[in-house]
Amino acid sequence: MSDKEKKKDEPVLGLDELRRQVSELKAFRSELKFADEALRMSEERYRIVADFTYDWEMWQADDGTMLYVSPSCERISGHPPERLMDEGFMRRMIHEQDLGLWDRHVAQMADNDHGTLDFRIRHLQGMVVWISLEAHRVRRPDGESLGVRSSLRDITERHEAEEKLRGEVAERKRAERALKESEERYRTIADFTYDWEMWQADDGTMLYVSPSCGRITGFGPDLFMRDIKFLRDIILDADRALWDRHVAEMSGAEHSSADFRIRRKNGAEVWISLEAHRVRRPDGGSLGVRSSLRDVTERRRAQEALREAHEQLERRVLERTRELKVANEHLRQEIMKGELVRENLHRSREEFRRLSMHLQESVEEERTHIAREIHDELGQNLTALNMGLSRLTRFLPEGSVQALEKIGYMKQIIDETIGSVQRISRELRPGLLDDLGLVSAVKWQAGEFEKRTGIRVELSADQVDLPLDSERVTNLYRVFQEALTNAARHSGASLVKVRLHRTGDMAVMEVQDNGSGITRTAMSAAESFGLIGMRERVHAMRGVLEISGSPETGTKVWVGIPLRPGKEGGR
Repeated sequence: MSDKEKKKDEPVLGLDELRRQVSELKAFRSELKFADEALRMSEERYRIVADFTYDWEMWQADDGTMLYVSPSCERISGHPPERLMDEGFMRRMIHEQDLGLWDRHVAQMADNDHGTLDFRIRHLQGMVVWISLEAHRVRRPDGESLGVRSSLRDITERHEAEEKLRGEVAERKRAERALKESEERYRTIADFTYDWEMWQADDGTMLYVSPSCGRITGFGPDLFMRDIKFLRDIILDADRALWDRHVAEMSGAEHSSADFRIRRKNGAEVWISLEAHRVRRPDGGSLGVRSSLRDVTERRRAQEALREAHEQLERRVLERTRELKVANEHLRQEIMKGELVRENLHRSREEFRRLSMHLQESVEEERTHIAREIHDELGQNLTALNMGLSRLTRFLPEGSVQALEKIGYMKQIIDETIGSVQRISRELRPGLLDDLGLVSAVKWQAGEFEKRTGIRVELSADQVDLPLDSERVTNLYRVFQEALTNAARHSGASLVKVRLHRTGDMAVMEVQDNGSGITRTAMSAAESFGLIGMRERVHAMRGVLEISGSPETGTKVWVGIPLRPGKEGGR
């Protein structure tokens, strides 16, 4: 049968059927239009929401095409959204050290619906920005993939804070390791120290007691570790107040020291010298108090012996001084008697001056005698004692370490005592004055004065020394000593300038301080024995003494004496 015959045989649609199909077509078109509008509105809502999110949003198709980039990308990366729509631009922004991380993330997302990544990008302005990315695969209701939507957030500040925290944690761990190592070293060293070492926490707990406590106290370290009051219990009753003050001071101080006595296990008294220091961590936190305790019993005995020697010397000096005061009083009485008879005034004054010079010469001779006795007798005895100790060491059996240490300690005390004897001898009569002359003696006295008072002395000498006899050298030196004494006692000066020079046939000494300046009342006061002595010494040398002072210029002492005896001085 042909096609035409078939068509003729097919039934023709009726009008009602045709109308029904047209109506269904119109309804389908209306539904399609509504669905398109709903899809458009959904996409618009998504875009509005995405455009105003704080994070940087991206939507990328499975073929790599960038479907959407939110405006926040420009705030985070510096690049506008349209630039990131270019294929491959995102990868070019990533820090070169993190490209491997990015490529692995892209590869993993080909087979997964979710992925996260922290990486770095380079901002348009060049700085590095840390990004935290969270990616989700987008699917249709039927499960078909529509690509990958990613949310990217700037975590630079958080990452820097985490890095800082990790650094602080690492530093703390390093400090703890260093502290532990330091404690081990401290324990190793402290266990073998000669002194008795202790470390006590701020809450009173005893952290460490060295074995040397047994040698010093007779008690083992465990007793002090178990009972923090044990040390106080063995302190003598008379010295416990000293210990309590020390403990109170160390509660708020960095350092404290104390000397006290304890009772050894065998009942003997021992003098202890304690030095305490607060131990701190690198951050300043307190780790307690470390104390070093030393047995100073022998030193105390030596100091007591030296003190008795000093007292004996002082008594001898006081006796001689009283004799001189009696002589001076007798002299004053003679002067008062001479004032009653005017015609004998001049003769009385001359007698007074001669007697004064005689007394000064006697004092100088006595000083020289005492200095020689101290130097020769006491110095020789100490030297002999030192030599005897040296010989004693040869008779000790081998291995007598403690005895050798005590002998060495006693020799050290003797050496210090010899030094004190030499210093006292020099103060009474410096040997430099007789051996090297005036300038050398003045230099030495200036140095000693600086050490003793803290007042600076500037010395200027035009010549190495002045051609003066022994009497004149001695008198000038004593005048210089008195000028320094007055500057220290009365002027409040911080600087003394001294000049020794020759002017024609005159030897001149000038002493100038920067203090408050001597007043006329002080210069004429009857009790100014130092000034009187200066005047008498200069007068005996037929010299000139001038003393002046003012608050602006301080006090100046000018002394001029003839270089040869018998020649009148003048200025």
